[in-house]
Amino acid sequence: MLSRLSLLVMLALGCAHAPAPPAADPATPPVSASQVTEIRLERLQGGIYASGPAYVFTLRKDGLSTYTGTKQVPMLGEYHVVIPQAAFSALAEKLLANGFFTRRAVYLKGQCADVRGVRVSLTIGGTAEALAPSCPGAEFEQEIAAPIDSVAGRLPWSVSLKL
Repeated sequence: MLSRLSLLVMLALGCAHAPAPPAADPATPPVSASQVTEIRLERLQGGIYASGPAYVFTLRKDGLSTYTGTKQVPMLGEYHVVIPQAAFSALAEKLLANGFFTRRAVYLKGQCADVRGVRVSLTIGGTAEALAPSCPGAEFEQEIAAPIDSVAGRLPWSVSLKL
C-alpha cells in the first residue's frame, strides 16, 4: 500500500513540475478564412533593397482588387481586376494554415541590417491585422508573401476597369 501511495505522490509531483504547453499568443484572434475580407501585400524599397521592386497588391473578398506598381516593376501605375471569391478564399485559407497568426513570433523576430519593407495584412471585421517583420526571412517569404505574389501574379490586371 505504501509503495502505491509513494508512486502516486511521485507522479503527482512529476506532473506538477512538467512544463506547461506553450500558451496561445494573446494577440491571436480565432479566425477562419471566411472572416478575412482583404489581403494586402506591400513591398517597399529600402536598405540593401533600395533598387528592388516596389508595389502593393490589395485583394478583396468582394472580388475588387488593386495593384499599384511604383518602382522597378514591369507594370507601373494602378491596375484593377476582379478575383473570383473561391480564389480569394483559398488564399486566405492558405495564409491561415501557413501560420499568419500562430507563427507571428517567428515571423516578427530577426536581426538584420537591411529593411526590405515587406508588410502583409489581413482585414478581419474592418480591422487590419498586419505582419511587418523587421527582418523577413525565408519562412515569411515562402509561407506568407509568396502565396500572395503567386495568386496576384496570375491575374489579368487591367488599367481600364473603373471602380
